[in-house]
Amino acid sequence: MKYVAIAGRQPLISLAEIQALYDKAARLVGKKLVFFEVNEDDEKNISPDINRLGGSLKLGRFFDTDFSKLAKFLATAHPEGKITLGISDFSKQKKSGLAKQKSMELKRSLVRVGRSVRVITSNEPEISSATAHHNQLGEKAGCFEIFLIDREIYLSLGTQNITAYTERDQARPARDAKVGMLPPKLAQILINLCGKLPEGARVLDPFCGTGVVLQEAAIMGYIPYGTDLNERMVEYSKKNLSWLFNERNQKRFKIL
Repeated sequence: MKYVAIAGRQPLISLAEIQALYDKAARLVGKKLVFFEVNEDDEKNISPDINRLGGSLKLGRFFDTDFSKLAKFLATAHPEGKITLGISDFSKQKKSGLAKQKSMELKRSLVRVGRSVRVITSNEPEISSATAHHNQLGEKAGCFEIFLIDREIYLSLGTQNITAYTERDQARPARDAKVGMLPPKLAQILINLCGKLPEGARVLDPFCGTGVVLQEAAIMGYIPYGTDLNERMVEYSKKNLSWLFNERNQKRFKIL
């Protein structure tokens, strides 16, 4: 299956993360489109997931090259209730207003078959990550974002959850600005650059600080181990991991 990731501010890091995790042959096209493929057997073990990727803003799966097939697909995928949709144009040669025009065209096709439709539009060719996340496009049943990329059409699998990252960063009980605070997204990327690890694998951070890498490793299903010469940092990591596991009803970590 073909996928596309919309890269963040450092596209080469986004590319490296996807190459390590999903497809060594993934390629960066332009400044922000990372195309990659995952075969069916690999998808069973590690299906592409936007919540796993620290370096990508959005993720989409290939649908078709025929726009006329979209209305029937959306109506079938969400047979009852309102359909919310938005279109982002990531084509090389973007046409002004094309995304909005296609959105309204799609809405008319769905209304003709009796469906209630809400369209999310943007003054830019692309719907912003914040707007897509706020409207749960690609995440909630009945909420769709369509990516137009030249002749190809992709369906969004979701947008980077900025709310969850903020909570994991700022809601932790023990933080220390003096020693530096590694963003959870960067911690995710560092772990993902290790490639595909089996569930339950042990991840060691020898300079664990306040435990951000340990936290993200645990969320991925790994068993985090941490060491630090600073006893205060060890206590901070313990506090933060205890908080995380209480929030998620998990408990498996070791600080040395």
